[in-house]
Amino acid sequence: MYNLAGLVAKRGNKKKKYNPKKETIHCIQNHVKHEKCFWKTFHRFLELWHEE
Repeated sequence: MYNLAGLVAKRGNKKKKYNPKKETIHCIQNHVKHEKCFWKTFHRFLELWHEE
């Protein structure tokens, strides 16, 4: 799918005070959002594929 650790690492590189708890919550929320997006896209893809 995609590398969650990579996303976190990229985010942590930004010059700002690192708050692990907040960061983790944010990461989880983002992950959930991406997950929904991913499945929506995936289902759409399957629909199109079956129409062929």
